[in-house]
Amino acid sequence: MIKNIEEKHIIFFGCGAVQKCIFHYFDKYLTANYEKMLIIDLLDYTTHPDVKKFIDKGATYIQIDINKEYKNIISKLNPYDIIFDLSNRTDSLNIIEECLKNNIHYINTSLEDPISPKEINKKEESLKRTYQYSHNVINTLKNKYKENATSLLCAGMNPGTITVMTKLAILHLAKNTKKTKELNLYINERDWGRLCQYLEIEIIHCSETDSAILKNKNDKFNNTWCCQGLIDEYSDDTQMTWGTNQNTIPTGSEMLSDYVIDLHKPSKDVYSESYVPFDGKIIGCCISHSEQISGADYFSTPEHSPTIHYVYRFSPATYESVKKLPDNLIGGTFPKGYTHVLNNLDDKFKGIDRVGSLIITKNKTCVWAGSMLSNTEKHIGLHSGTTAQVAVSVLSFMHWILDNPKNGANFPEVCDERYIYDRIKPYYGFYIDFVDYKPSSLQFEDLRRTKEEFDKQFSNKK
Repeated sequence: MIKNIEEKHIIFFGCGAVQKCIFHYFDKYLTANYEKMLIIDLLDYTTHPDVKKFIDKGATYIQIDINKEYKNIISKLNPYDIIFDLSNRTDSLNIIEECLKNNIHYINTSLEDPISPKEINKKEESLKRTYQYSHNVINTLKNKYKENATSLLCAGMNPGTITVMTKLAILHLAKNTKKTKELNLYINERDWGRLCQYLEIEIIHCSETDSAILKNKNDKFNNTWCCQGLIDEYSDDTQMTWGTNQNTIPTGSEMLSDYVIDLHKPSKDVYSESYVPFDGKIIGCCISHSEQISGADYFSTPEHSPTIHYVYRFSPATYESVKKLPDNLIGGTFPKGYTHVLNNLDDKFKGIDRVGSLIITKNKTCVWAGSMLSNTEKHIGLHSGTTAQVAVSVLSFMHWILDNPKNGANFPEVCDERYIYDRIKPYYGFYIDFVDYKPSSLQFEDLRRTKEEFDKQFSNKK
């Protein structure tokens, strides 16, 4: 399944933890001309073994501000060249349009914004920084550049492969349900909205637990993926797909579309119960993510929509850092050198990242489909289970871009689930099955939990 792209120039925006991990897995997916590669970051990561390997083979590394230089960089590329964007706080929407105009293949894992959450204080500016607004812009660009070079947005593990997991969970439920002509039709046509309605799926959680514990303590802010990205999402307003089964709209909330709600509370103040196999019932933070916006378009019908949101119990190592984080840095900008992403080069740490899609039906039948990857797996090299799952997803989605080169702007929901599954499977700890979870209620407000209940899970681990 290795694709040859030696004729293409390849630009890497950002050289953080996930990008380094992409370098680690790169030649398992792609054959390229390293002398046509350019790696860009504000910081110098040239001594990292996986980065140095690319430089030694001919790649160029430069330190510049992507937000100031992206137009100049893109203008020098040839049609159907490639940009891997794993940067943080870049001007995603304008970069995407520039790539579409110039017929450049582009992939990222999130819709970034150059402005920190703390700097957004005007109401009209706040509206423009919502997930729903960003998705509206992308849908407009898709209509405008329908047959231009393919871009795939928010295409990591979650968001990204989590949508593949949702589809696989739905199919697992459907194939274990008494067959009718109607059900078979929806399965064969992959009509996800009608399948959710027919199977009475009321809730879809991206449910995740990360058990990473750091043995060699340090005084930095530690996380298993981008530290600034975590806190930006932690500070953003909670937005999600609000299912048709929800009886009430929480006080102070606002419907941004037929199905998407903004609770007008930062994610750090919103928690929910969910379930992860082997961990059991969990309480996690409802961090806003792209899949709970784009999911509204793909898993709904005019008559029915599930409630879709993220429930994240981050690692004990991250929890300790968040607990000590000064208020002025929540939604602000971390000082240089303040953060650290756990990895097998610098750290002694252990743990498993379990992330998947939990679907819950009206009669409380539950299926979980996802990945469980230990930080000690040999194939992850110097990285971590968390970054490995994202990197493998990005490279798998890049295959889809190359096989569908003139499809404009897309979210991962359009990708065939089997196509992506076949490419991630060798490096994922894949799990899918019915799970023994019976929530007391399917109402979001009934499943909602407090920060104190969330915190208690970590005190119990000591």
